[in-house]
Amino acid sequence: MSGVESPEVVTASKSSVAGPAPRLSDEEVVVARFASCSLQIVGGILAIFSVFTVWFYLSGGGVATQFYPGASFKANGKFMTYASQGLGPVGGLYDAILVLGVVGGALLLVGGALLLLEAVHRRPARPSRNTWIALSGVAVMAFAWVIAPGLQPWALHDSTATACSGWTGTSPCSLPWGSGSQMGVSYTFFMADGWIIMLGALTLATVGLVIGYLGRNPA
Repeated sequence: MSGVESPEVVTASKSSVAGPAPRLSDEEVVVARFASCSLQIVGGILAIFSVFTVWFYLSGGGVATQFYPGASFKANGKFMTYASQGLGPVGGLYDAILVLGVVGGALLLVGGALLLLEAVHRRPARPSRNTWIALSGVAVMAFAWVIAPGLQPWALHDSTATACSGWTGTSPCSLPWGSGSQMGVSYTFFMADGWIIMLGALTLATVGLVIGYLGRNPA
């Protein structure tokens, strides 16, 4: 019947419209791969750097307290161990953050470096083992970034009795950001430089992985 296309014609017409996905040029693939690897490597370096800087800052009464990943924190300009000040659970948390940050950053560095070598020699259509190494690094880093503010109030609660007693307003035993007073002394506290640097590392690494995924041609 005139004016009505047969099913075969309609199917052929749709196929010709859809067509195969456009392929990137070799130059575009190379640029995407190198950008991806570079962002992942920089992210790994920043992640490791972050765990050697202060992650939590509390100031008040002329005293500044800084929590660092590892076994020691800084109070009034002097380093001392968490355990010696009755902050064993906090020290355990920041020991874990130190290990997670170094391991996550190292995985990202290794994965990024191997992906860089892979990009020089071949262009896989599917995520390779090296991509999964980098993804594992991002996951470990993200875990460290989340547990710092998530578990620190609990760790303070589980420490010395004086750490959480006598607070009015917001307490660091309830939230990792805020201000309050204890025994008439006003305090301000927040997650500090290292935690923010880890967020930057995660952002760079994630963007790098996305660029690497998008900058590939199907097999």
